[in-house]
Amino acid sequence: MKKYKDITLQLRVNRFLHGEKPCVVKVIPNEGKIFSPKKPQKFVMTILKDNKLYFHRISNIFNDYLPAEDFRLSLDKIKAYTIEPQNKLINRYTLSTNEGLYFQFDVVHGTKESYETDHNLESIKSVMRSMGIKEEKV
Repeated sequence: MKKYKDITLQLRVNRFLHGEKPCVVKVIPNEGKIFSPKKPQKFVMTILKDNKLYFHRISNIFNDYLPAEDFRLSLDKIKAYTIEPQNKLINRYTLSTNEGLYFQFDVVHGTKESYETDHNLESIKSVMRSMGIKEEKV
């Protein structure tokens, strides 16, 4: 298995990486009606200068880049986010709108391999807070 840092480096070297602050996340099936895959899928999430999150699809087994499955999520309609621990190493993030729509993804944290993701996710959350997106407690 490639390390998360190697995955993002490969995207950078091949000039596939859009945006800044790459974080490796796993988007999970959900009923939120924003985006829901049929099964959990790995992505490299970045933030673009126009305050959109860009998701670069990475295959679950070989970590190959699958550009046809990339998507963007505008933060303009997001009003809040929650962080819910799933276990000792995984947090589930839920981004929600005022209309009751939401989007969920899981993030591995607190390991040597996830250091870059941990740091960059804090920067993305800082941008979201500056936009007025609040963290709600679970």
